[in-house]
Amino acid sequence: MSSLLWIISFLLHMIALLAIYKLLQQIQVLKQRPASESNIDSKLKHYIEEIRQENQNLQALIQKGATPDQKQQSNGVLEEFNLQEEPFSEQIKENFSSEDAEDTVEASLEARVLQLYNQGKTIDEIASELECGKTEAEIIIKLHQKNV
Repeated sequence: MSSLLWIISFLLHMIALLAIYKLLQQIQVLKQRPASESNIDSKLKHYIEEIRQENQNLQALIQKGATPDQKQQSNGVLEEFNLQEEPFSEQIKENFSSEDAEDTVEASLEARVLQLYNQGKTIDEIASELECGKTEAEIIIKLHQKNV
């Protein structure tokens, strides 16, 4: 009898030690988390500061006005972009002419099942006409009845 009590006591002690170990691990993880969060915060602050500096430089350039060389470069880029844009837009217009467009509308299986069911057809007739399973048609009808 006493050996049984010793075994139970030993098992309870092992469970308690295991629980304490797991709790200590969780505490260590929680202690490490604020350090990583502060690391992320410092990186974000540094990144935001770089963006602010770039914005200030850009505002200073805008307030000074662009130099003639920069204006010529930007005009050249715009002209090149406009030259490339025209043939591309013409090509798109040719590809999408209104004569070639054909609209086709096809009802979904669910819509066709419900339409035939509302016309008074049985589930067997619907399944054979639409070439789908009886249970599939039955499920569609039951789901529609629940939603309505």
